[in-house]
Amino acid sequence: MGGQQVFISYNSRDAALVEPVVAALQARGIALWIDQEQILPGQPWLPALEQALRDGTAAAVLVGPNAIGPVQQQELGVALSQARNAGKPVIPVLLPGAGALPLFLGQYSAVYLPDDLHGPAFAQAIDRLVTGIIAQPPAPPRPAPPAPKEHVLTIRRQGDACEGQWDGGNPFAFNLPLTKADLDELAWYLESYIQFPGAGDRVRAAALEQRLADWGRQLCAALFPGGDQNAIYAGICGHLDRGATVPGGHRVLLTLASDSADFLIRPWEMLRDSRGPLALRGLTLRRRLLRDSAPAPVVQGSNQPVLPLRLLLIVSRPEDTGFIDPRTSVRPVLDALAGLGQTGQREGDAIRLDFCEPPTLPELQRRLSAARDAGRPYHIVHFDGHGQYYPRTGVGALCFEDDQGRTHLVPGRDLGDLLSAQRVPLVLLEACRGAQVSDRPVFGAVAPALLQAGVGSVIAFSHSVHVEAAKLVCERLYQALVAGRSIGAALDAARGALRANPKRWLSTEPDPETVQLQDWLIPQLYQSGVGAGSDPALVPIDQAVDAEAADLPPDETPLPRCPASRRRRATGSTAAPANCCGWSGCCNATRRCCCTPAAAWARPRWPARPPTGGGAPGASTWPCSTASRPAPGPRPWCN
Repeated sequence: MGGQQVFISYNSRDAALVEPVVAALQARGIALWIDQEQILPGQPWLPALEQALRDGTAAAVLVGPNAIGPVQQQELGVALSQARNAGKPVIPVLLPGAGALPLFLGQYSAVYLPDDLHGPAFAQAIDRLVTGIIAQPPAPPRPAPPAPKEHVLTIRRQGDACEGQWDGGNPFAFNLPLTKADLDELAWYLESYIQFPGAGDRVRAAALEQRLADWGRQLCAALFPGGDQNAIYAGICGHLDRGATVPGGHRVLLTLASDSADFLIRPWEMLRDSRGPLALRGLTLRRRLLRDSAPAPVVQGSNQPVLPLRLLLIVSRPEDTGFIDPRTSVRPVLDALAGLGQTGQREGDAIRLDFCEPPTLPELQRRLSAARDAGRPYHIVHFDGHGQYYPRTGVGALCFEDDQGRTHLVPGRDLGDLLSAQRVPLVLLEACRGAQVSDRPVFGAVAPALLQAGVGSVIAFSHSVHVEAAKLVCERLYQALVAGRSIGAALDAARGALRANPKRWLSTEPDPETVQLQDWLIPQLYQSGVGAGSDPALVPIDQAVDAEAADLPPDETPLPRCPASRRRRATGSTAAPANCCGWSGCCNATRRCCCTPAAAWARPRWPARPPTGGGAPGASTWPCSTASRPAPGPRPWCN
């Protein structure tokens, strides 16, 4: 309601009675124009009054025990004339002790305030006044989504074979679908193909895409032997089909629990039947690793989550892993959150984003503790970096940095102990793209360890993801979370966005060449527990907001500069521009500098064409500073 500006007219002798009304309206997001505050001494009051009435959306006339004063009488004549001509509402408000409503206001429906200006009756009267101001009734309470139907498939290793069990029923022999060669080919398609695709690569990718549907049917046949005759499968499909006529649809939570890493790393999100992928029709797949020891109690948060959601972003790039362009990680998150008002400082902001800088474990612990002690705990921790996996032990570790900017391996269980102690309900693990790409099972080992320590939900990327895909995932995931969806339903929305937008660019030049990539299966959900409460919503439904990027203010949060400990002078035959930050790999043969402050490389885009008389895009005549950078445009030059 921040767009409502209301002209307030009252007798100054009734100011003590007016103050609670003004405070209550402002608390409800109504902007007020009050002549005693807006018109300075010596300023002509009539032009200011007329302009306020033109700009405003309604006029409220407050009548108290002292009736209409002489000055108020004059401004009301102008106010009522302008309001009638513009069709704007005029609302008489009778304060306690007021006499009869003046005759010239008798044609308008009035709001009567009770004697007690602080009780429930006063709040109801203010709600009625707000309804008149916005000229529409308040939105009805948003209905809670229907509870999802649940099934659990347990797969246990029996020597070289596997045994399955649906919902604690009769066991059956289970054969793992897809070969190692199939999984390796899928990894090539998702990670390597879009690096430098040649003609042969395109042919190979096209052939693989023809096989994706067949792989999905193989996965479905493995989980549901007997096909249409399988009672579990028939029940799932029937439930989803009945949800087609229900607002929000019906969901099915399918938990895949196993002590076999080989089972869990299969791309079960590809499950499909003759009507397409089940994961795009309301089936939420989640994984759980069975352990010998009982997991810690699930932690869902330190308090009832409220807006803004608080997100802590960790971008870890140890020097000994080789140079990786940090923009590929920060940019999609900032682009996704810019429309959600991610600073958390303006009224109506939905998400607060902070950076863990430096990306060390002690700094993470310090920030989590400080935020919780201040009563503003983090709801989401987003880690973007590398990991290492040890096949002999099945242990996965994340690559944080130490004080010297080198690799500090943190086992998943150690990180889980920290996050659960600080009561972080959701962790997102994003595999970065670049030198020494992590072994694929690493996040599949870290995620279960986090659950084992008590973290309630983990979203892990099975493969490194394209920048555009990362943006789509973050954008839809966080939009759905602030809209009150559960974590699983929010991830389903993000998966749908990936499927609907498969175009991935191959370079950052203007009008880049693109390929169509089926990467919607990369995000995976890990959760503990059973019941609908094990897939929680981070925002209660009565506090949820519909967040669309186009309707909310852009982010203006300054980012930290390139860390001084990792600045290195660019090398090559072409000298670096005078304004170059010195980050290795930042300035290339075209003398483009992208990151003098971090805000110049992470968020903005260069215009589609160089300015008149300017040099080549990114030349030294275009310093990369927020003060002199041209206005943002639709195509990226310097990202």
